Amino acid sequence: MAKYALLVGVDDYAPDVPLPPCTPLAALDPLREVLQSSCSRFEYVRTLFNPDRAQLTRALLDWSAAGRRGDLLLLYVAGAGALDAAGRAHVLLPGYNGTLRPPHALSLANIMNNARLSVCTRRVVLLDMGFTAAGSASGNQVVLAQERMRIADTAVLASAAGAPFVADRGAMPSRRLLGPWLTERLTAAAQGVVTVGDVYQWLRQDTAPDERVDVPRLWLSHMERGGLVLARHPAAPQGAESAERACSNMAAPRITRGVARASCADVRTQPSARRARRSLGPVRSRRRADHRHYGRLGALLRLPLRLLGLALLGPLALFMAGEDTSRDVQVAALKVLHQAAPRVFNRVFVDGQVTLFSDSLRSGGRGPELAALPGGFFQMGSAAGEPERHAGEGPVHRMGVEPFALGIAEVSFAEYDRFARATGRPLPPDNGWGRGNRPVINVSWDDAVAYVRWLSAETGKRYFLPTEAQWEYAARAGTTTPFATGGCIHTEQANYNGVFDYADCGARTGIFRGQTLPATVLPPNPWGLYHMNGNVWEWVHDCWHPAYGQVPKVAARAEDAALLSSRGCGRRVIRGGGWRFEPGYLRSATRLWSEPGTRNSDIGFRIARALD
Repeated sequence: MAKYALLVGVDDYAPDVPLPPCTPLAALDPLREVLQSSCSRFEYVRTLFNPDRAQLTRALLDWSAAGRRGDLLLLYVAGAGALDAAGRAHVLLPGYNGTLRPPHALSLANIMNNARLSVCTRRVVLLDMGFTAAGSASGNQVVLAQERMRIADTAVLASAAGAPFVADRGAMPSRRLLGPWLTERLTAAAQGVVTVGDVYQWLRQDTAPDERVDVPRLWLSHMERGGLVLARHPAAPQGAESAERACSNMAAPRITRGVARASCADVRTQPSARRARRSLGPVRSRRRADHRHYGRLGALLRLPLRLLGLALLGPLALFMAGEDTSRDVQVAALKVLHQAAPRVFNRVFVDGQVTLFSDSLRSGGRGPELAALPGGFFQMGSAAGEPERHAGEGPVHRMGVEPFALGIAEVSFAEYDRFARATGRPLPPDNGWGRGNRPVINVSWDDAVAYVRWLSAETGKRYFLPTEAQWEYAARAGTTTPFATGGCIHTEQANYNGVFDYADCGARTGIFRGQTLPATVLPPNPWGLYHMNGNVWEWVHDCWHPAYGQVPKVAARAEDAALLSSRGCGRRVIRGGGWRFEPGYLRSATRLWSEPGTRNSDIGFRIARALD
């Protein structure tokens, strides 16, 4: 098992920005040295001091792409954080001057998306940040409560997960840094094995009972993630499995309180009694034998045990604990949770800062570029008073969307032609407008489905056509106006028939291009997605229905609704508007239909991908 680490520290802010007095950069060099020591044995440790947003984004992508399935990835972020008006957490970057803007802030959702993208099954994210609230009125909010911190195969440890900081007369309260403490804990690995669970228990023990600012918090995808090994003395039990089990027998040493609160000076451990360790050799051998003997039996008992858990604990426990839980049960449980704690889900939105990535193709090269979007709830459909509204756009309803990735642009001719040649399909005509980076046209819904199936086989990932809910969620990009651009749109923002106006807003520019435009010619929407409005209509997964009616509160994923495709339906939904249509058809809520076999110059498609 190889180990890779990325250590990030930021403290280069404007002089008048009140921040904790202890600089996070003092923690990075000592931590890097101990990670590369004989106890921790990280093969690769990269440190970033005060990176700009582009550098940090690139480093996060490289970090998520490092290693193979059984390797260990560690991400440590030290700096200042802030909550926006909606309670969403952001990491502050160099140049921050008190305003949360993309050049000087990176949403925590962006960092968590990078963790989701990694193929490694052992991941640790350490957040060493103190958060400032957007105002005194936010002082009672719980930091990170509304963030999606529980990620498969990942342990997330935050040193400050209680109430946000609120400046008192321009001064921030002093706080400890996890970095120096973690360095001492890893250095003490001569005592045995150091796991994530050890560090968390040690932090809790050293947190005062009346502490309300720096409250450590640990999120685990399942219980075993707490046993991820960060360091081990050479004489300690070898092998990841042995080390993870050994962690339960190790005592966490006490750390002298108050040393790191005043400064970033060295932290010295106090003597502590250690528990007697039991020999694990016979236990390991017996467990291996049991695993071979009862492997098939365990597989047979898995379903009855899950049913028993459902009967005893209900949908809520299954949703919180199981990645393999039935999708219907998870959706039902999520509805209950949303009604019981609406504020937890009400503010989980993307804020214009998304992670961009692409997957490698087995035949060489890379697939379409994607934007990883965290899930959230939004108002789907259009209100009765929206100009040029169609009856099929209502009623307005609150819809939940889980995290997923969406193509930043419509699938291009270059991308589709590669698939067509590989599978022996005829190349669709381009109407003489050109191929390359222009959106593919003259493709049916069946052609689009064949493409995403091929892409899934080429990458080993789950690709699909987005659902209507996923498409509109991405097109709105957090807005509630008719267009993501507001109450009006312009031909410099989208490709449509500018001979016509929309509600006398000024959309009549007289410009009508009469053809499609290349994928990234016009500006993207706030989430970095191109041509969600105009250029070509886009096939989506759903069958057409004339009105929303009674719809679920949480949108099913398209790949889980694959059975609908086998049953077939006479009409499929198209979204987004096209190059020859009036601006009213470009509204985020507009929905039309076409027969699955239709091929014309108005319709293309965009692909989606599962993150987990």
